[in-house]
Amino acid sequence: ATGALLTMSALTLTLPQGPGLGQEFMVQDSSGAAASNNITVNESASIQVNGGTSVTLATNYGRITLLYNGTMYVSAAG
Repeated sequence: ATGALLTMSALTLTLPQGPGLGQEFMVQDSSGAAASNNITVNESASIQVNGGTSVTLATNYGRITLLYNGTMYVSAAG
C-alpha cells in the first residue's frame, strides 16, 4: 500500500507505470479538506484515466478507486 501525508494544500499524485491487469489504486481524503484542497490523480505516461489525463477528488472524505483494465485506469466501485 502507498500513502500520502495529510496536507493543507492541493495535492497531485501520478499513477504508477506498468500496472498489472486488474490492479486497483484507491485515493481517499482522510483529512476532510478535498473540497477546498483538491486531490488530482494524473495519468502515468500514456495510460489514461477514464479516457482523459487526470481525475480530481473534490469531495471532503471522498474516495476514488481506479482499476487498470489492460488499456487504461477506470473508475471502480469501492
